Amino acid sequence: MPQTEVEVSEPGATDFSRYHSPYTADSPYAKVVGLVQAHGRAGGTVLDLGCGYGAIAEPLRALGFVYVGLDFEGEGLEDLARRGFAGRRVDLRVASALPERLSDALGSAPLAAVTALDIIEHLTNGAELLAALRDFSVARGSAPIVVSIPNVTHVDLAAKLVLGRWDVTPVGLLDITHVSLYSPMRLSSDFAAAGWREIAADDFVLAESDQHYPADAAAIAPTPLRKLIEHVREQAAPGAITNQFARAFLPVTARPAATTERAAASRFLTIALLASAPGRLGQVLLSLEAQHSFDFEVRVVLAGASQEGAAELERHLAERYPVLAAHLGVLAGPSERGAAMVLASTGARGRYFTVLDEASIVFPHYVESFARLAAERPGAVIRCLALRQTLGVDGEVGGAAELCSRPRFVLSEHVFEPASPPGSYAIPTSAFWDLGLSYAKATPGAEEEDVLLEAAMWCGVHERDGEIGLVRRRRNDEGPEGARAEARQAMAARLDASPVLLPAGAVARFWEEREALRIALETATPGPSPEGAGEALRAELEAERRETERLRGELAGARREVAELRNSTSWKLTAPLRELKARRDRSGRPPTD
Repeated sequence: MPQTEVEVSEPGATDFSRYHSPYTADSPYAKVVGLVQAHGRAGGTVLDLGCGYGAIAEPLRALGFVYVGLDFEGEGLEDLARRGFAGRRVDLRVASALPERLSDALGSAPLAAVTALDIIEHLTNGAELLAALRDFSVARGSAPIVVSIPNVTHVDLAAKLVLGRWDVTPVGLLDITHVSLYSPMRLSSDFAAAGWREIAADDFVLAESDQHYPADAAAIAPTPLRKLIEHVREQAAPGAITNQFARAFLPVTARPAATTERAAASRFLTIALLASAPGRLGQVLLSLEAQHSFDFEVRVVLAGASQEGAAELERHLAERYPVLAAHLGVLAGPSERGAAMVLASTGARGRYFTVLDEASIVFPHYVESFARLAAERPGAVIRCLALRQTLGVDGEVGGAAELCSRPRFVLSEHVFEPASPPGSYAIPTSAFWDLGLSYAKATPGAEEEDVLLEAAMWCGVHERDGEIGLVRRRRNDEGPEGARAEARQAMAARLDASPVLLPAGAVARFWEEREALRIALETATPGPSPEGAGEALRAELEAERRETERLRGELAGARREVAELRNSTSWKLTAPLRELKARRDRSGRPPTD
């Protein structure tokens, strides 16, 4: 029953023939055949549950398998018989009778695999069916089961839910006869609970599913809203454009209890404590021992340590700081800061996550203040204020403490500068589990700010006045200024590649900044406007032109006077005297003749 393309049918059509689709190389059918070829037992028999018209019969026979179709509908079985394939009528709604019916169909032949293409979602007894199939597989040599199941978490369905739409169709993702819907997590947990272990996946993806309509809907068309939905969905979990899950499973000897990937939070706060050397942890651990609330865990990430070194440090710290012994763990970590935060956040057991540096000091109400904020607004990034002191290279205090947090969290300011230092805020771990935020995906060199900005956009920020700690950094801990600027530019470019969700009040903030700029321009020393500057330049050029014309006129008049003088009688009579004067001037003495 898999569909590579949704057939155009009249609404409400329920005839079995609507599932009669041909086998193609770019379909879920081909994915299943590939998995059977890779993991099925060569030369054995494939039992195809809910076979329909047996679209995979010929491809499997071409690969050397024996094909047997099983279905409740006789129309498909008759079609298989005409094509030379065996078929059996089986009612999958009676799971208890299934092993016996499958054994009758298989006989003494070896079992290569069991396939179930787009059938489990049509059944109300999926759990019982999978358990019965597991028992049958174990009894016949533990052959794999290969399934194809629609993905109800495709981004098109997410987009349409935003619009309040749930469009049931004759076939496709929301087939009118589907009674059970599968997400990636449910697929894994249901099969695990029934005693199956996934061994391979080759999902069928479609960027535009059969639910990709109407084309001009705001969440379907290539609008900023669509881009935002895509970004959140793709980041949150895999499978955003998976149309059909194509998976292979093997039976396990014991049926484990159903589990989810997310571990239950056992603490309020996870504190990642990044350390470069064991000897630098004393003050921060003492400040944690003085907390009013101990609903936290500390995950010390020791840069460059071995597993043995980390274990030894954990024993040492437990002895030296007995109050923290039950709250403390040490991890052998990398020296690179971003990688250390990835390690610390993975497996965190707190509902919130924060990062402290080895030289920092937190006040006794640190955890308590965060807990109060979290209770007031669950799920938001929680933020207080922090003080800063600069340390010398040898760790000596270089000056008085000063406020280093901006009084209020403003998204635009945080893009350009670190206005919320490490330890002054905590991110809900739901942002990592449910939204897919990760220090591993963040911009290298700006991991903390990158994750903080995205968490702030998706979760919002809840904050209050009051300092909760003292951030201490050595003068050389920040790294080169140029490298920090480049990392921030890369972070801004990454964030700018997708639509940005602005927090409430952002438009008013933009208006305030515009007004502040306008007032600053108006009160600044006035200077000529571009138009005024042009007028002044033209006036200056005109004045220079007039002065040039005046000087040219005076020069012409002087030349006329000289000409008139030279042509006069007096000029001619005095010529000898002028010659005598000239000779005397050249020699410097009176003439001798």
